[in-house]
Amino acid sequence: MRARTVYDQAFFLALARPRDNSYAARLEALERWNAWRRDPANAAVSVNFTGVDFRAEENVQIRFEGFEFGDRARFDGATFNNGAKFHSATFGALARFVGARFRAGAVFNNVRIGLGARFDGASFGDGASLHGATFGNLTCFDDATFAHGASFVDAAFGIGTRFVGATFGALAQFRGATFDDRVSFDGACGEGDVKARRWEWETLGEAEGERREKFYRDRRESEGFGPAKFSIVSFTGAHFRGNVSFARRSFEHPADFTGVRFDAPPEFDGATNLQRINFTGARIRFAPADRPWWKPHFTTNSTVAIRLRALRSQIEATKNHDFERDLYIEERKAERGIYFDRYLEERRWAALAGHCLWIGVMAVYWAFSDYGRSWLRPAIWLALSIPAFHLLYAHLLADRREITVVAAREAVTKTGEGKDALVVVKGWQVAEARVLADYDATVGQLAVSNAVPFVGPLTIDGDAKKFLYCGVWPTGKGETIAGSVVEPCRPIPPPGFQAAMISQNLLSILLVFFIGLALRNYFRVK
Repeated sequence: MRARTVYDQAFFLALARPRDNSYAARLEALERWNAWRRDPANAAVSVNFTGVDFRAEENVQIRFEGFEFGDRARFDGATFNNGAKFHSATFGALARFVGARFRAGAVFNNVRIGLGARFDGASFGDGASLHGATFGNLTCFDDATFAHGASFVDAAFGIGTRFVGATFGALAQFRGATFDDRVSFDGACGEGDVKARRWEWETLGEAEGERREKFYRDRRESEGFGPAKFSIVSFTGAHFRGNVSFARRSFEHPADFTGVRFDAPPEFDGATNLQRINFTGARIRFAPADRPWWKPHFTTNSTVAIRLRALRSQIEATKNHDFERDLYIEERKAERGIYFDRYLEERRWAALAGHCLWIGVMAVYWAFSDYGRSWLRPAIWLALSIPAFHLLYAHLLADRREITVVAAREAVTKTGEGKDALVVVKGWQVAEARVLADYDATVGQLAVSNAVPFVGPLTIDGDAKKFLYCGVWPTGKGETIAGSVVEPCRPIPPPGFQAAMISQNLLSILLVFFIGLALRNYFRVK
């Protein structure tokens, strides 16, 4: 009868331990571990390394690179030496590192961790690297401590990730990281980081331990980090796909939020020193967490507007005018849905109709100038309006254009009486080409001149307009064109032509105004 395997820590340590520190031995240990883990008979077995000291001589060669741990893997209270390796490891749901202690250089690059991972109170030494790591929903780093240079570059965090009271030393990096909904970096009172670091000093003797603790406290004060403080930190290019909170955090040193995308207004309630945050290029909107691609963004939640208004009042004190303006625009956009829902619910039809009109006006304002933030957009619209109105004018004046062709032919026929028919036809072709070129050029000049408000229309000669309306150059009664008697020109524009000209003038005035408004906003001219 086969003895039943006991899955205790001794079993797991023996399974993970390589025979020596060679690459071949480590590869053999990896393959042995993963073969055991992938065996369906072991699917329900949970790995348990709770309290293991991986600094011990018999464990120091264990490296977890590429290991597959399955659900409920436990490393609670485990202690690791310098350079703990979990690179590309895979964890299922409910992995636990509560109170785990890592010395400098812990590597979790490209690790994949499932639902409900717990790192509460874990302590990481200098240079902890979690580059490209993926964390499932409800991951918890509450009261965790990361020393100098922790890197979460390009990491991905699921819904409900928490860093409440977590301590980050200087130069923490979240560059390019993505965060799903309900993420919290809230500050917390207490000295959880000091308590978490004491394990490094407890074996050094009382006097040395006190000296190390004093050194840490002095460094903590000078570099400005702690459970409620951020030292130098970077979120450059990070993407927050839902709600995120930095409540009660103090930004003691420059914080880099350049290019950060917030799909919901962040919360900075009780946060201080926001003037040290660099929001250059940051974008805040209120896209639905489940449909961030949906446009236009629409909300009926008044909390969105309240958060935007609160953040705008905080940013106003920092004199970051561009970001303050962007927040105001988002606030007004949020009010579209809030008031729409309110008027609809109260059945205030007149107010609802006026509000819908206002929404339409705002849509035009966005389309033409990005709410007064872009000078390039109205400039492009202005440039495109010229060929567009050129085509419109040509369409409206098509019958007058045909008159020029008839007049040219009549003139050539009159002067070519008695000549060979081929000569007359050749004359028609030359005259038609010349007069049509003149007519099309005049239409083009009209479109260009109307694109310049006020001054442009003055550059078009009155006779040129009569040429457009009459189809022939104006003459007095009894005068002749190439010997033919014509009636005096009556320059009356065809139906719709005057409306088109007025429309182009008004559009040009509006677009030039938007260009000036964008320049004014850029240079903050009062």
